[in-house]
Amino acid sequence: MRGNDDMLISDALAQLYNDIPVPDLMPGIRERIDANRKRRKPVRTAIVAVIAAALLITGCAAALGGFDWLRGVLDNDGFTDVVSPVERSVSDQDIEFSVIAAQRYGDTALLYVSLRDTSGRDRLSNGIYTNLRTIDAGISNSQIVYFDEETNTVVYTLTVRLDPEKNYERLKLRMNRIDTEIGSDLRMKPEALSVSLSDFESGPSVISEPGKILPVELGRRIPEIPGAQLGHVGMIDGKPFVQIVVPLEGDVVSFNPIAYVLDAAGNRYDAEVIMMNVDENTEYTINVGAYFVYNLVFDASKESLEGGTLYFGGAYSNEIYGEWEIEVELRSEPLQLDYTIDVPVDGGIIEDVKVSLTPVSLSVEGIAPTAEAAEAALGGRPVTEKGIYNDDYISYSGAHESEGGFEFYFRIYYNSTVMPEDVTGIKIGDNIIPLQ
Repeated sequence: MRGNDDMLISDALAQLYNDIPVPDLMPGIRERIDANRKRRKPVRTAIVAVIAAALLITGCAAALGGFDWLRGVLDNDGFTDVVSPVERSVSDQDIEFSVIAAQRYGDTALLYVSLRDTSGRDRLSNGIYTNLRTIDAGISNSQIVYFDEETNTVVYTLTVRLDPEKNYERLKLRMNRIDTEIGSDLRMKPEALSVSLSDFESGPSVISEPGKILPVELGRRIPEIPGAQLGHVGMIDGKPFVQIVVPLEGDVVSFNPIAYVLDAAGNRYDAEVIMMNVDENTEYTINVGAYFVYNLVFDASKESLEGGTLYFGGAYSNEIYGEWEIEVELRSEPLQLDYTIDVPVDGGIIEDVKVSLTPVSLSVEGIAPTAEAAEAALGGRPVTEKGIYNDDYISYSGAHESEGGFEFYFRIYYNSTVMPEDVTGIKIGDNIIPLQ
């Protein structure tokens, strides 16, 4: 049991898990950083027993995750023609994380990565989410491109924006959480917990002013909540509270909770739930910590709650916590073509707009004379002899006012290879601008 370790308590704690707001960069234009998946194709799902059996016979560990295997299951589609094999893996919590292939093109890195559940419990699906991130690199996006039901393997592409001023010969990938039930509607009816509601005065008592601290205690197990332990029972601002502490390791059930107490007469007292992370020393952290804490605060007297029954439940998700980290070599290919074009917009022309093409991405950036002109230029798709690129893509765009006007940028990541030399023009707005 740990005692007298501290975590921060303030009114803002309940907001820590909200998304960080994206500020307006200028009137009428804001950075659009959410993935824009246009007409997403169905994920390929392999359930053919004959193929799966053949892979297992030849050795599952050797067959799954290899570059030849990837090219086979994707029918040589996607970006398999413009990436180099890597084939590196690490395992934790019976989840094998692999980087199958990778390549760098200018300030864009493209990787194929996979997750495989080796436990036999089929914890993965074609709707999983991970907090996979790159160290010392920019924004990254992942998109599932293949799911093998038989072997419980998920493959997805990872595109990363790199700092063009840095030499990324190697890229470090790190992951510590996998959400396995994204999009599902899992709910647990509030259950009575085997927690004794008494002696609130004997626990810690604090005033929730900024900078105030509250000890976190790791007590006995609460059998009704997987992995949970009872923390402190005490008083905050004269209100009774109960802590429920969940270690973030292995398989974890994470709640958006409902909590209340029923007294002997059937009166119900609802809790305000303040949620937060603490590290291995039970000190508050804004990052994913070693423990997750539910602080149940009741707007009632301690006498009303003592002897009552605590109920806890609500919507939940299944998550896997572990440590997965791989450093991979980024081979660089000089397959990037750069152009300078003039872009017609309502009211004039934006001159000297820079266009960069790689096999995996298109980027457009320039300086517009007005905010309206910049917003009109926030878009673009490559044009080839086959027509305007109309497949799935992920996009980023943004703009801000500068000394010379309104700087803007737009970037899309393709769903499959578009060779730069095949691009004959760029469609921006209603105009197709030819590339010389």
